[in-house]
Amino acid sequence: MLLDTVRTPLDVPGNGRTNDRRTLHARRLLGVYAALIMICALDFKAESSGTAALFQGSVYVVYIISLASILVAAVRHQIGVGSLIALVIALLVFVTDSSLVGLYNDQAPYLVFTNWIGPFIYATAAIATFIVLQAARENLSLFLSIIRLGCLVFGLVHFVVVLEIRGGIDFSSSRYEWLNAAVIPSLGLAAVAVVCRLRKSDILVLLLQLTLAMISVTRTLLVVMAAQIAIVFVARPSLLARRAPLRAITILCLGAITLWGIDTLSGTGLSDRWIERMTVSEKFGYDPTALTRIAETDYMIQAFSASVSSVLFGNGLAAYAWTTGRDAIIIGEVMGFWNVNFADIGIGHENHVSILFVAGVLGGGGLLLVQLLNVAQAIALIRKLTDRTITYSDDFVRIGAWGAVMVIGVFAVGFLSGTINDRPMCLWYGIGTGMLYWARGALKTHANDRMT
Repeated sequence: MLLDTVRTPLDVPGNGRTNDRRTLHARRLLGVYAALIMICALDFKAESSGTAALFQGSVYVVYIISLASILVAAVRHQIGVGSLIALVIALLVFVTDSSLVGLYNDQAPYLVFTNWIGPFIYATAAIATFIVLQAARENLSLFLSIIRLGCLVFGLVHFVVVLEIRGGIDFSSSRYEWLNAAVIPSLGLAAVAVVCRLRKSDILVLLLQLTLAMISVTRTLLVVMAAQIAIVFVARPSLLARRAPLRAITILCLGAITLWGIDTLSGTGLSDRWIERMTVSEKFGYDPTALTRIAETDYMIQAFSASVSSVLFGNGLAAYAWTTGRDAIIIGEVMGFWNVNFADIGIGHENHVSILFVAGVLGGGGLLLVQLLNVAQAIALIRKLTDRTITYSDDFVRIGAWGAVMVIGVFAVGFLSGTINDRPMCLWYGIGTGMLYWARGALKTHANDRMT
């Protein structure tokens, strides 16, 4: 089957003992990679800045040690990062520019430092994923098992921590606190189901995260999941004539049944809350959440365009993003000004505008361009994977399709929330990006081998 013969730097001629050593090395590397992912499940946002710095620092010490082990193995076996170097350079320029501007504008060094941790994790998670996939080509099923386990661990650990802190679930007010960074990658399995059949472990991951999404009563997740599914059909419209739409509809119905089941069995009132959230604009005559986001985005656009220097270099990585304008006044008068008299630091709720807000065109333009290119590459990869004239290995399709919809999902949610400053979210963004780049590279390598 296609891609079963793609060679990596570890695929050197040798006897059975050499092959066994290579397999053992790959499995050990996957173990280190699993530690790199799982330890980040312990990260969380403290109620106030710096209060959990020691614990979070300990988490990322383990992350850095795991990353260093993977990088050493890459150097030893001459595994490069391929075209990922463009993303790394773009992130480096973004962080350098916005940090220097922030320090020049007397922004708090601690806040500047904490806001570049996310981009660092984004870049290094992508690199680690790419390297591990290069080294473990014969262990793709084990790699997928680690990613599934990571989604489960993130969901369960976060749920247990919040449950312990809050002493139970109040379904009448439960919201974002129950969400974890792996929810978008997990819900992306609904789109993967359009490309290939899900395994039982995939369904388990999807069910868990769907349940958490239903508890959170978050409309954004429905938009993102719909975008992930829709992009698959955009990439290959002929899928509409196959069984793929039926699988997608089944997944969506599964979400509705999950909500109904939770609501019916426990009398939580979740169904009523979802109806209220979906029809909130009919109650107020406008959508309060949308107006708040628009007010903040308007402020960032105004601050970005205020001068030549802010257009070119931005306002700094720890600049305050306030809500302003007529929309902010409307929200304040109706719902209380405490809802608008606050500011995000650096990255606001519109991630893509925030990048330009803090780093300008010269600092952030390259990063936005690379991320847009990644979305286009994800769509192109899905199109290739759904080409029925070519046979791909099942695990390769799962990795390629899942990585593509992860990238699409996180980019899509960036229009509705901040991502580049969310450390666990950056981890999964990096994982999806690494999977995408590896799958594209494997296809290119195979095409070159056929030509020669």
